[in-house]
Amino acid sequence: SLGLSLPSRLDTVRPAPGAARPAPPATDLRLLRAYDALLDRFVPPSLLVNDRFEVVHTFGEAGKYMRQPGGRATLDAVQLVHDDLRIALGAGLQRAAKERQAASYQGIRARFGENDELIKLTVEPLPERYGDHLFFFVTFEAVRSAPPASPEPRVFEPEDQLRQHLTDVEQELQYTREHLSATIEELETSNEELQATNEELVASNEELQSTNEELHSVNEELYTVNAEYQNKIDELTQLTNDMDNLLSSTDIGTVFLDTQFRIRKITPAVSASFNLLPQDVGRPIEHISSNLEYASLMEDLAAVRDSGRKIEREVRNRAGAWLLMRILPYRTEIGAIEGLVLTFTDITAVRRAQQDLRQSEANFRQLADFVNAIFWLTSPDLRMIIYVSPAYEKLWKRPLESLCQNPVSWMKAIHPDDLEWVEARLNARDPAEEWEAVFRIVHPDGSIRWIRDRRYPVFDAKGSVIRMAGISVDVTESKESQQRLELTQFVIDNAADMILWSGPSGRIDYANHSACAFFGASGATLQGRSVEDLRILPAGETWASVSSRLLAQGQFGWETAVDRGGAGLVPVDVGFKCLRFGNETYFFAIVRDISQLKASERELSRYAAELERANESLRQHNRELDEFAHLASHDLKEPLRAIMTFSQLLSHDLGGNLPPDAVRDLEFITGASARMQRLITDLLALSRTGRGEMRKEIVPLRHCVDSALEALAVRLKETGASIETGDLPSVAGDPTMLTQLFQNLLSNALKFTENSRPVVKIQARRDGPSWLVSVQDNGPGIRPEYAEKIFQPFRRVHVKPGQEGTGIGLAICRKVVERHGGQIWVESEPSGGANFLVTLPAGVETQ
Repeated sequence: SLGLSLPSRLDTVRPAPGAARPAPPATDLRLLRAYDALLDRFVPPSLLVNDRFEVVHTFGEAGKYMRQPGGRATLDAVQLVHDDLRIALGAGLQRAAKERQAASYQGIRARFGENDELIKLTVEPLPERYGDHLFFFVTFEAVRSAPPASPEPRVFEPEDQLRQHLTDVEQELQYTREHLSATIEELETSNEELQATNEELVASNEELQSTNEELHSVNEELYTVNAEYQNKIDELTQLTNDMDNLLSSTDIGTVFLDTQFRIRKITPAVSASFNLLPQDVGRPIEHISSNLEYASLMEDLAAVRDSGRKIEREVRNRAGAWLLMRILPYRTEIGAIEGLVLTFTDITAVRRAQQDLRQSEANFRQLADFVNAIFWLTSPDLRMIIYVSPAYEKLWKRPLESLCQNPVSWMKAIHPDDLEWVEARLNARDPAEEWEAVFRIVHPDGSIRWIRDRRYPVFDAKGSVIRMAGISVDVTESKESQQRLELTQFVIDNAADMILWSGPSGRIDYANHSACAFFGASGATLQGRSVEDLRILPAGETWASVSSRLLAQGQFGWETAVDRGGAGLVPVDVGFKCLRFGNETYFFAIVRDISQLKASERELSRYAAELERANESLRQHNRELDEFAHLASHDLKEPLRAIMTFSQLLSHDLGGNLPPDAVRDLEFITGASARMQRLITDLLALSRTGRGEMRKEIVPLRHCVDSALEALAVRLKETGASIETGDLPSVAGDPTMLTQLFQNLLSNALKFTENSRPVVKIQARRDGPSWLVSVQDNGPGIRPEYAEKIFQPFRRVHVKPGQEGTGIGLAICRKVVERHGGQIWVESEPSGGANFLVTLPAGVETQ
């Protein structure tokens, strides 16, 4: 032991990081130099190696045992030592590191120049760790010089070699003892000197320790303050860089102004509004030319500075771009206004989009207002109405307010037969899928309409359903057309006639069931066959000639016979028509089996011949009957006139000589003869009315009524009757017969109205293609059971003794009306008068 007392805490005099290292005192340098001299003198050649086996420090003449290998520089102790020592050093380091004990090797032969030496190598781990590393102390001790190798080989003798080795060891040991004793003596002397020096160093070290502790405290405080300031500087630098990058990269033109409106900072994007350069910072903004069509900038700046309230305006620059200008106060942390911030955001695209949106909304609303379809938007669960077009009221016939108040009230209009399945489908639907249904709704008036409802999900950017959009269309006409089309298709498919059509090629595209059955083929088999294969074309003609005629004429038909094998030749009527739909041409054919028709025609011909013979016989009988009626009326009237004449002569000749009974009998004979004469006249009129030739012309009914009133003038005067006539039309008919019709109806009304003054109303009104004429009286009326019987010949009701009439008048009226193609009937209640109604074919408008 050298007995040196080194400082125990060298780190106490270590300056703080970043602090200036103080110059060591002169006594410390001398002491260190003394230490180095002592170590070089008294410490054998040694190495200090760390736990990575790297050389940290060398002592004494350790360089004698070290060599720098060629190539890259290294600190590896094994690579740096003499080649003959590498194996021993490597083994010693490994052993000391593993066992934590010293490892020593003796008698290592090493050649230095021309001499060989025996070396003792010791690797000793230091007793404690310094920091995180373990250190090893490696010493090299030369035992003695090895004898030079004999130039001549000798025989190897183990015993001699062993004795020689023991001798060498003893000599080496003796040398080591002597050398160690001398060294100890020298070290004791040096130790006494170093002890005195050490005591001085300890005193100085204590003083330095106190000073170091004070400096260390100050240094820590300064280091803490310095670190805080450095963090603040770094943060401010980062914020400044962020702000500079933000201002340079933003598309928003920004100008920072102080309270005097002087420019403090700008962004490059502001050049679209002001002609600013970086060197304009510090100048008043009113001195900078502006590209804005905006004259009140300075007034607005002053207003914001004074009031502290921001101002937003949409302005336009000279290039036509629209900008959103904001003027905001620049406030400090305590809220004081120390300037203004002027920003300009390009909103040209926004305004254009807003204009396009307004136009789109206007177009949509026009579409929604005028299209007969309901456009709507709802929440995904259909529980909230976002928008419904006005067509809802037109299609649903219900107020729009009720739907907005109750979003599911539209379902109340669904037909009861459709409501259950519509609700089931709505409840089972997936909100993310499209939905469509066709159902019926019932209007408040009971009418039914068909509705096609389609619903589409609307997704956001994340794929979530945010609302449902839909359209409801009235498809009643389409549904009815489809039903009519299906009915038409059913009728065509099941029609008794054979129906088929083809294209210009003559290949059959369709054939109904009757055609398939007639030609003995199925629909699939018949389709694609040529029309010529059916053998229904006119004799000697082909499809090319027939289709050419159809294209030229449009349609034509013919009769032919089709050979049906065992059924023989069957006559058919074929009709073809050319139809064009756009650019397509089709040929439509109806083939009718006329075998029954031909048989019926033959039968009808036979019946027609028989009927003609019967008609001729009937015409002959009518002629004979007319002659008989004329002769009978003449022959019957002649005796009656004689009876009436002689009865009158007898009454005149006898005068007052006749007894009362005879007078009564003569009056009875005369009255009976007169009634018989009227009956014969009415019978003749009835016969002529049913068979006589009728003229057809436009007859004003007013003229017919006036003629009838003239004929009944005496009777009208006697009864004091009132005739009320409305606007009467003109009809197509025979004027004589129509006059007779009104005369008989008026005479009948006057005849049966006795207890009061007769009142007769004649009116007319249009009833479709005919005129309905009414003749209403105030007589006793006719009971319903007699309403039909009164129009039969000789049937009279409510007849009193002595009342005129033959029962032929109303029968004649029915004959006249029926020959004009009309009808006559009576509507009446007992004691309520009778109203005779007549329909006559229309002629021209009422005059």
